[in-house]
Amino acid sequence: MLTSPIHQHSVLKRGSLKKVGRRTKEWKEFRDAKFELEKDEEGLIRCQDTKIGLPRCGVSRAGMDLHHAKGRDGDLLTDERYLVWLVRECHEKAHNNDSSSSSSKTEDDQKRQVETTTSSDEILEVQR
Repeated sequence: MLTSPIHQHSVLKRGSLKKVGRRTKEWKEFRDAKFELEKDEEGLIRCQDTKIGLPRCGVSRAGMDLHHAKGRDGDLLTDERYLVWLVRECHEKAHNNDSSSSSSKTEDDQKRQVETTTSSDEILEVQR
């Protein structure tokens, strides 16, 4: 079987596909649907920082993080009793408060816990 010089040196380069697990896909669909239901007439959601004991920041955005106040294991992933919308800055404060009160978490656990759940790349800030 003869092969041409072009075929001998050509290498098909493929970009690796990012694997998205079933739970990740389920979470993203849940979060996006929740955002659509809870946004105001301007398409914004107010930070719910006071629900978890943080001082009120007063910011509303189109892109928010959905924080799991009790973790994401099992049914907690979509348990609405423990979900609060937070701006990124308040989300980081929430995790810093969690990790300072729980020294049993490993560094890897803390890194995994901070997950960006921003529903939009474009973030609008409205001070009310």
